[in-house]
Amino acid sequence: MIVAALMAAPSLTDGQLSTGGIAYVITSQLSSTLGRALLTVIAISIVSTCLAIQNSASWVMFSMARDGRLPGGRLLARVSPQTGTPILTGIAVGVLAVGVLLINLGNPAVFAAVTSTSVVIVYLAYLLVRVPSLGARMGRRPLPKQPGGFSLGRWGLAVNLLAVVYGVAMMVNIAWPRQAVYDPAGTSWVLRHLALLFVAALVVIGAVVHGLLSSRPTPAAVAEAVSGAAAEA
Repeated sequence: MIVAALMAAPSLTDGQLSTGGIAYVITSQLSSTLGRALLTVIAISIVSTCLAIQNSASWVMFSMARDGRLPGGRLLARVSPQTGTPILTGIAVGVLAVGVLLINLGNPAVFAAVTSTSVVIVYLAYLLVRVPSLGARMGRRPLPKQPGGFSLGRWGLAVNLLAVVYGVAMMVNIAWPRQAVYDPAGTSWVLRHLALLFVAALVVIGAVVHGLLSSRPTPAAVAEAVSGAAAEA
């Protein structure tokens, strides 16, 4: 898509491509009506994707709160009797998303830095699954299997290893503090190192919260203990 946009752009040097992006290419090469229709479809797809991501994040927050792994977990884990959904987690995720947009307001450099950092976090999330599965494969420990599930068979180890190597390489590539990507104007070292700083802060905060909350029994453990005591009684 990027290559096609570069080939179709009327000019690569007049500055409009850097400010208007692919929308500039679409509207300049297609008729006004068709170009706007295509941009409308793209806008709808972006909004739907955003809603899906926020919905997923709210359910992850709910599940962690339900298991007692977030501060204020009892409040966040409440489910509305009217809708059957955790409303507070949806509100919390929405407020956090709006906060990120407000940080970006009127500052394209911050927008680019935050966007690149979010991609780094996505690769980190994938690695949190792929690395343990690779360790299990190399340790000859059987991975859990679902009845009728898909299996790579003997290719599983090679594909798993390739996924880890690719994920690490992309994390390093995107998080590398390039001035051209994170701070083109050269005005802030924080922007240039935003991905590294954010990931480091996230790991530290997560470790602290985990250390504070790991000693607390989860609601599932409490329920199991209560049911066991009732059975013995």
